[in-house]
Amino acid sequence: MGYKAQYKQKIRSQKTQFMEVRLLLDNLNLLIVPNWDPDICPASEDESGEWKNFRLPEYINPVHYDLEVKPLMEEDRYTGRVTISVNISKPTRDLWLHIRETRITKLPELRKPSGEQVPIRRCFEYKKQEYVVIQAGEELPATSGDSVYLLTMEFAGWLNGSLVGFYRTTYTENGQVKSIAATDHEPTDARKSFPCFDEPNKKATYNISIIHPKTYSALSNMPVEKEETLDTNWKKTTFMKSVPMSTYLVCFAVHQFTSVQRMSNSGKPLTIYVQPEQKQTAEYAANITKAVFDYFEEYFALNYSLPKLDKIAIPDFGTGAMENWGLITYRETNLLYDPNESASSNQQRVASVIAHELVHQVEGPEANLLAF
Repeated sequence: MGYKAQYKQKIRSQKTQFMEVRLLLDNLNLLIVPNWDPDICPASEDESGEWKNFRLPEYINPVHYDLEVKPLMEEDRYTGRVTISVNISKPTRDLWLHIRETRITKLPELRKPSGEQVPIRRCFEYKKQEYVVIQAGEELPATSGDSVYLLTMEFAGWLNGSLVGFYRTTYTENGQVKSIAATDHEPTDARKSFPCFDEPNKKATYNISIIHPKTYSALSNMPVEKEETLDTNWKKTTFMKSVPMSTYLVCFAVHQFTSVQRMSNSGKPLTIYVQPEQKQTAEYAANITKAVFDYFEEYFALNYSLPKLDKIAIPDFGTGAMENWGLITYRETNLLYDPNESASSNQQRVASVIAHELVHQVEGPEANLLAF
């Protein structure tokens, strides 16, 4: 078996093991996370509707997400608000989408294409399929053309107890413990970060905003569009509108890292984000990223479709790496290389993982998966 085949087999084995550990962590998380109060959308075993099915319906589809998230790092929790533009191809009274552990904190709001508000009769969680169900007080006619319904939900979640969804981990810098919060959504963990239609064929565009302490910076799939100071302690980072993508590729991070950057031959910034004390160990990754990126663009005769490509080395990352479009997340040992301390086998592994993830950037995100 060649090295490439061995690497792929190892990654598959790691992901299988990680999924088993994830189930254990999620079960433990139920023990350590306090109950939300009030419970706006209480759990129900009602199976009178199509939400009892494992798969989402084909006639309800997201078009666009406006997502705003505010992590409260020292409290290990976050709040958020999402407005989803929804297309409906046949009349219905019910909308349902995925949610897990995150809780709705305000009765959802639904507006017609005309802007008129739709009364909400009932909202509940169907935990068997990890859905939140919103039942309208009237029938919702099918949309046509560019018309959409706007579904707005406010929510809250925890940053501790798991290594999936939106979570916080720590590292030490000059003897001081610091935090980073980041996401890991493959295969079906976006629903833990925010309410969404969490199946890979339900692609949509995203406008993502992060409200975070002024001492932190934020990253996402797309470049920063603007930064706003909100008060003496907080600022808001808003990112450019994304290309259509699946929920498992949505990524954001709040950090206090430094960076190493190279420019591709086509003029795209290729940036590695690492702990300040690890900056020198990112130089090799930056050089390999540029070499492989330039080679792939020339070999496949393709122009990378996003304005930038970021990579970030995250302490306590569950899998080897994750090919989020425009923001690849890595376990530190799979991105960083110290020639003074690491063996040549580590150097080879870093180069192999980088190349593997860059292939995903060239051909992976545009693939049309129906389900995992």
